[in-house]
Amino acid sequence: AGPGVARYSPLVEAARAVARSHLGDARLSVDWLARAAGCSPDHLARCFRAETGGTVVGWLTTERLAMARRLLRDERYQVAEVAWACGFAQPSYFIRVFRAREGVTPLAWRRAEARRAESGGGG
Repeated sequence: AGPGVARYSPLVEAARAVARSHLGDARLSVDWLARAAGCSPDHLARCFRAETGGTVVGWLTTERLAMARRLLRDERYQVAEVAWACGFAQPSYFIRVFRAREGVTPLAWRRAEARRAESGGGG
């Protein structure tokens, strides 16, 4: 799809856009997105899976972790602050999810990124 061309149906595109603008809200959920989109949670979940091949929750987690990686590069933020900014109500849960996806804790990831940046490896 080129610029300005939607990859997904209006429903899925709208849900993704709304979710991206509310990633920091721990209340963001499939139910919340479905209400915002004017459909049932089951309908949204079915459409999302049919079009993207994944679940809404899985996609939300991926988006939140991408946001977390951006924030973790800034050492002014503590890991707990990053967790809350990315919509995780509990920093301990954020650390578990991050480790499961990245293979390391957020703090270890930050340190490795800092070493990479110092050695000229970029981001």
